[in-house]
Amino acid sequence: MSSMVMPALLSLLFALSFLFFAYIQQTEVSADMFRAASERFVNSPWQNNPRRTIHDVRGGSDVYKWVQQVFLNQLYMELPADGAPEGYCTATYPCRLSEGNVNHKDECSGPLIPGDRNCPSRLGVRASCCQQCVGTTCPEHSVPTRFGNLTANTSVLDVAANCAEQVPFWLTYLPQWKDDDPPNNRDENFTFCPERVGRVAKRGLMVGGYNLVLMGRLSLKRRKWVTSDSPIFSNAYPRKMPYRKTDAFSQRPAEEDMASFGQNTVYNYQRNAGFRRAGAFVEILNFDGPKHVILNKIAALRREGWFNLQQGSLVAELLVWNGNVERLLHTAIVFEHDFSGKTQTQVLVSSLAFNIHDTNSVSTYFLFFLYLVIIVCFVFFFRAQIEDISADYRAYLSEPMGYIKLALFCLCFYCIMQYFTIVFSYTFLNFRLPMKTSDFQEVAELTMNNEDLKVAVSVTTCLLFVQAIAECCTLIPQLQLLVHSMSVMKEHLAAFFVAFFIMVMGFALGGMFALGWKIREYGTMPYSILTVIEMMRGKSNYPSIISANHEFGDAYFLFFHFFFLIFQQFLLAILVIGYMKVRKRQADSEQVETPLRRIFRSVKSALLHLSANIRSRLISLQQIFFGTQATAKTVDYEQVARLRDKRATKPKIRNVLYEKRPGNDDESVDISKEIRLRAVEPFYPDGMMHYYVDEVEPESVAHDYKVQGFRLVGIFSKGSYDKEKFRSVQDFEQKYSKDPQQILSSISKADSLPVRLEFQGKVQPFSCECLTMAFLVTIFLIFVLQVARVQDSYSLTEIHRAELMGREWYEYHPTRIMDFRNISLNPSSYKQWMREAIYEGEMSCVGLLDQNAQTCIPAHGSDGDPFVRENWQLYVQSGSSLEALKLSSRPETADLDMSVSGFAPAAAEGMTVGFVPKGDVPVTTAIRFRTWNVGVMPNNHARVVLQIPCHVPVTNERFSADYPYRLSSLFRGCATKDCMGELLKEQQTCYSFDGAQHPAANVTGASTGIVYTYTTQAGAQGVVLGLGGTPAEAETVMDLLLQDHIHPISMTVQFVTYNGNMDMFTHSTVAFELEPTGVLSKNVHTVVYPLNIFTMGLTDFAEQRKSTNRALFITYVVAACLFLTLVLRDLLIQLQLTSLEKPWYYFIIDFFFEDVWNFLDVVCLVINGLVIDSIFRYMLIDGTFNLREGFQSWTDNFVFGLDASLNTQDAYEAFGKAARLYDTFITLSSLNGLCLLLRFAKYFRSVTSLRLVLTTLTAALQELFMISALIIIVLVAVVLLMHNRFGMVFHRYGTLESSSQSVFFFLIGSFDTADLYTSNPLFFLLVTVFFQVSFLVILNLLIAAIIYRWKDSRRDAEDFSVLSFWTLGSAQWYPFPLFFGYVFPYKVITPKKWVPLL
Repeated sequence: MSSMVMPALLSLLFALSFLFFAYIQQTEVSADMFRAASERFVNSPWQNNPRRTIHDVRGGSDVYKWVQQVFLNQLYMELPADGAPEGYCTATYPCRLSEGNVNHKDECSGPLIPGDRNCPSRLGVRASCCQQCVGTTCPEHSVPTRFGNLTANTSVLDVAANCAEQVPFWLTYLPQWKDDDPPNNRDENFTFCPERVGRVAKRGLMVGGYNLVLMGRLSLKRRKWVTSDSPIFSNAYPRKMPYRKTDAFSQRPAEEDMASFGQNTVYNYQRNAGFRRAGAFVEILNFDGPKHVILNKIAALRREGWFNLQQGSLVAELLVWNGNVERLLHTAIVFEHDFSGKTQTQVLVSSLAFNIHDTNSVSTYFLFFLYLVIIVCFVFFFRAQIEDISADYRAYLSEPMGYIKLALFCLCFYCIMQYFTIVFSYTFLNFRLPMKTSDFQEVAELTMNNEDLKVAVSVTTCLLFVQAIAECCTLIPQLQLLVHSMSVMKEHLAAFFVAFFIMVMGFALGGMFALGWKIREYGTMPYSILTVIEMMRGKSNYPSIISANHEFGDAYFLFFHFFFLIFQQFLLAILVIGYMKVRKRQADSEQVETPLRRIFRSVKSALLHLSANIRSRLISLQQIFFGTQATAKTVDYEQVARLRDKRATKPKIRNVLYEKRPGNDDESVDISKEIRLRAVEPFYPDGMMHYYVDEVEPESVAHDYKVQGFRLVGIFSKGSYDKEKFRSVQDFEQKYSKDPQQILSSISKADSLPVRLEFQGKVQPFSCECLTMAFLVTIFLIFVLQVARVQDSYSLTEIHRAELMGREWYEYHPTRIMDFRNISLNPSSYKQWMREAIYEGEMSCVGLLDQNAQTCIPAHGSDGDPFVRENWQLYVQSGSSLEALKLSSRPETADLDMSVSGFAPAAAEGMTVGFVPKGDVPVTTAIRFRTWNVGVMPNNHARVVLQIPCHVPVTNERFSADYPYRLSSLFRGCATKDCMGELLKEQQTCYSFDGAQHPAANVTGASTGIVYTYTTQAGAQGVVLGLGGTPAEAETVMDLLLQDHIHPISMTVQFVTYNGNMDMFTHSTVAFELEPTGVLSKNVHTVVYPLNIFTMGLTDFAEQRKSTNRALFITYVVAACLFLTLVLRDLLIQLQLTSLEKPWYYFIIDFFFEDVWNFLDVVCLVINGLVIDSIFRYMLIDGTFNLREGFQSWTDNFVFGLDASLNTQDAYEAFGKAARLYDTFITLSSLNGLCLLLRFAKYFRSVTSLRLVLTTLTAALQELFMISALIIIVLVAVVLLMHNRFGMVFHRYGTLESSSQSVFFFLIGSFDTADLYTSNPLFFLLVTVFFQVSFLVILNLLIAAIIYRWKDSRRDAEDFSVLSFWTLGSAQWYPFPLFFGYVFPYKVITPKKWVPLL
């Protein structure tokens, strides 16, 4: 037994271990890093009109344009430039003389001080730059030398005079100066020159916020030209390429020109260097310098011939480090030029985590344990293979599993050795920042080896699961059944797949020859095969086929689908026959207990033996609390039957017992005289006979059980239970001479007693429970369809989403079209989105409330000033009165009245910046969106909630030099949770990313001095900014925020509008969040709801429909209570049934296991309760109750205020709560509708035809479960393959969830695979063939199992017609009036065979 079980368990453990190992590679994190740092190179165009991206590059000149316009511009896009309003001058990176913009002295280097609008004109007239100190208050400046400190005063009146000497004498005193190279100037006067003051820290090049660019590399391979030997074309084509392209992945001297080249700089070919050590001309790109230095370097390479026609291939590589996740990302963009003029572009991404063995992390010890498990399993696997090969190598190699195991051994050995080679390499153990130029080759190679390892691990995991399935066949009969179904038909399956692949090749060749010259799908043979397989599985491709060749395309398309539609049915026929054969073989063979069942039985016995003492104590407690049962409980079957009859959805069961009379052992009981049966032939071929009780003797045993009209379905006699044999058609005709009474006579003999006859009655078609359920479903659906108002909600949602997500604008360097989906971290990017979507979109129209709805107030007045509300003022929470005074004098706030935070009115509660009324003022204006949607909030139509990040020092000395601070682990998902609140509980010390320390609860703006303070008031959790009620007011607040260098980790924009025509509010939320990987996640969530849930807007009969909705809701609550009553009644019945057979406290377990539908009953009850609860909570937001006024709530009492004061708050908290509750109600309602309709399927038992469907599914449950497990295993394997291979480059495979969705789409014929095939043609083709063939077989096995169960279940089926249902229903309701009369007596109007159904 153990010899079969242990290998299966070890195989399963081995597969699961590799699965966990593949998962902990964290491809999702690497994919997010690529999206944040490198995806921009792929999507950004290097030319517009026509738009051309990286995949449109053709030749070396286009590569140069891409490098110049996209690669470098995108790299330096987020780096602040000199004179930028934010980020260039900081405390960590102080500026030098005449650099800006600066706000504080800490932002200037050394003794330099900030000026006032003193920058060069190229930086703008409003910019302030660092300048020299003048006066007696200037500090002394000291220079440490080998001979002591030299000191000079930093007061500088004449910069030219102080900086006249090119090399000051004191440089010779520095320790770094060489003694044999002294300067010519020996003047001893030491004067201070401010131009020589530089930055203390090196500014790193960051992309995606948190990704530090370490280094880049260009690897060039040049084409080798040969002289044309054509006597005809040599004049026009004197030179040609001997090979189609120059391979960038390997070194091929015959294809490459390795000669040195260059005029000003000579470039030499480096063997075993460059990309993948394939040899190349290599140029390292160091991004420590400014952008123009790299641009000049690229321009110099162009002049030296790097981008001319002789460029065969070029690989641009980039190394990026993210300290938040401690992971290195390597991106390689490969250009290979074809001699046809086409360029093949590949984007290869790999990553490596350098701190996976951190002993301070708990996950590290789990990883060590996983290593141990994998190694132990591999040792056992290796030993097993050696033993099997040594025993009989011919038998080992004669089976396909033998070759799979050999391949598995090689892959496992490769994965283990490759992984240990990586983690124990010198580069992995000693990599640190800053990275040396000499380390680039080793680091890049290490990351690429790790990527190859991930793919190998994924393939190994798939094969390990195949092996585990093969090993488990001996343990699980259902799995063995599926495998044997294929093995018994292996010759036919082999013939089918040979013919299948021949036809696939034929259609692929035909398509390639006829269509490949014009459409990409048939351009190459592998791509043609992929296209044929996709079309066979449901992809159309019809438009592209027709566009290539109209006449041939129609014929090809029709014949293709017609052929494969028929041809695939042969596979189904083969598998059905194989399944039937194996099933018949199992039925004829003797049933043997499976090893797995024996193990479970042994474990159960051991547990019972070990727990004997505990059970004895429990029995003692039971006797104490529930009494002692002296004798075994006698089951009252008649009482059980009566209780079971009360359950409407189950057929009535009667067990009639005939036994010998006491004292007379030889006396027989003539059952045939007490019960008269009527035989009905089967309704299906190979079916069983039906024996209905036609008459019952009045004083017989059967008469007491009331079995009139029941069907005899089982006979228990002589210790055996017969449900099929006595109903055999052959026995009925030959053994019983077509007389059903002989069946009863044969079991009436004395030696057959006791005999128990099982009778089955009909299910009531119309029961109280069924009608109640139908009533509940109908009322609920009508009520929800009425109050949800889906069409109105969609209309309002769509106009807001179109405005927020549909706007487009231009951004430059490079020139590109931007929209909501590709907003970058550049402040100008989301500032532009705010302008397009908010200022000029949602808030573009400000109208007077008492005038025509189409009238908008002009954005600018007659004096040219932007329109602001004169009765509102800007409230600012400033650190000091001096800062407030400076703020009021800024150009942004010149047209606004201001209120400083010395006194915070109720209207400004929780706000850092926002607009409040000046006093008691009338509300005369409001935002009008699309004419009919009016802004609700009187003070601030929109508000922004910020989460300020907290960074902590990097403790790992290997990486802290260039990456000193990382994001706190608390700041994850801050757009939906209160990260700052959790931070305050933890009481951590916070720093900015640049290293400036700040309190956890607030941060002071660098430019304005505004104190951005965390608050939990007004329903917000974060820093709250009010955007006012006009576009100018909103833009002012956002400009102040952008100038203050706050850099929030998340930003949420909220606003509410009201549509009076529909009487519905729209609550919109736009959330931006910067992930630790640098990805900027974006989400728009809109909820449309009425405050009065029963209202129907301005529709016909609105008041009547509102009253109808109230009545429907009350009726729904009553119906839900009735349903609850029926479930409790059923539970009470179960309590009585359990009490008759066993201790009563088992009734809960029996309730669920006796009928699985009871699980759904409880689920429906819970969901209905939650739906009703959500409605009441929505109607009673901020509700109160008193005897005089009854229930009062904000939902009922909210009105638009025509006046505002300093005590008037914007009701964002209440509207946000209403939106959440209404969204919960809609979600629960949709789930409830689904569950109720599924629950209604319980009554399918009442209809004969539908009961057959349920019986078939129930009988096939084990097979369906096993096939579902196989489907899940194949899906997991393919999802893992696609995720690890394509997840980092393609966003739809970036996470396991999105990979699962994309792979599942393949099953329904939705293919989006062109880019996947381009990325790795052979790998993707093999995975596709494996996936499609596997599912073709598995799904046909599923159909085969259902066909077999259908065939088996219908043997016992009664009439398969709707007539029986209606006639039985009519009989049940007799003599109640139906239609315009009464049902006639049932026996008179129905055929003879329906008489027993009464």
